[in-house]
Amino acid sequence: MLLTLFCSCLHKEKTDQQLQLNASKNYDKNFVDFVDYKMFKESNLNIKLKLNFTIDSGYHIQPDTVTNSNFIATHFSIEDSETYDVTAVKFDYKPKRWTLDSTTYFKVISENFSIWLTIAPHKASPKSSTTNAILYYQACDAKKCYFPRSLTIPISLE
Repeated sequence: MLLTLFCSCLHKEKTDQQLQLNASKNYDKNFVDFVDYKMFKESNLNIKLKLNFTIDSGYHIQPDTVTNSNFIATHFSIEDSETYDVTAVKFDYKPKRWTLDSTTYFKVISENFSIWLTIAPHKASPKSSTTNAILYYQACDAKKCYFPRSLTIPISLE
């Protein structure tokens, strides 16, 4: 006796509205959060700033230098000013080894990181000033990378 079973399951295509909803879940997501900054005054009148960031769990960003031109390096900039010069920018993080396939390995930033700035105030500059810095990055998860984002960070120099 031959028994044949037929499945009456219907495959339902997602509607345009459902597809847009899924895409929009990460559209406004930043993936990276600015936590705080600490200011250190040096004896030569330079100011060192340590800006602290966190990355959402399950995501990573590229470091400030990349070896593969297909990756978008993370970039940090601070507004030009007549009252100071930025003399150094240094990313501080524990690199995580990431694999694209079984043969391609590279390093990424995940969990948290810091950026150290060295600022040289001009001699005739006011005692305090406010400026903005911008972190430009592309977040990725285990399956894909998202459109690049910019995070504006307000900084008060005193």
